[in-house]
Amino acid sequence: MSILAVTLLSAFTMTAVPLKVDLRDGTILLIDSEGLEMTFSSSALQIESKEGRKDIPLSEISSFYFQAVPSSVADLEGNAVSTVELFSVDGCPMGRFASLEEAEALLSRGTYIVKSQSGTNKILFR
Repeated sequence: MSILAVTLLSAFTMTAVPLKVDLRDGTILLIDSEGLEMTFSSSALQIESKEGRKDIPLSEISSFYFQAVPSSVADLEGNAVSTVELFSVDGCPMGRFASLEEAEALLSRGTYIVKSQSGTNKILFR
């Protein structure tokens, strides 16, 4: 079986995929993609959306991309995750395990919520 993890985000809805702009000073801009228009000039990225217009100098942009929700899917098999608590997707406790591998061996295939020191993730045992 393989283990996949999906980071849970409650700040975004599944209907819109925001544009994420990372600036060189560490600032992150999230811009709703609904009605989004982007234009490049020789020195700036011009963004028009329902939120208004933003002109961002190209020299200030580190990266930009559309960030789908959920924000990440990762294979957890290689990660060092110690003691975990698993819950069914409707919140019922499924147990506390020494590792994800132990949980995978004892539980049936399906989707679970896992809490560990590194955070809370949704996992899929296949």
